[in-house]
Amino acid sequence: MGDLLRRYWTPALLSDEIPEPGGDPVRVRLLCENLVAFRD
Repeated sequence: MGDLLRRYWTPALLSDEIPEPGGDPVRVRLLCENLVAFRD
């Protein structure tokens, strides 16, 4: 099932939850994977 879900866009955070460019990255756990969200 995980392979099927990874083929589609899955929202992880709202844009308001990610800091401005140059800010600290935000750790996110999505579909049993550790990810990092940031703005560049």
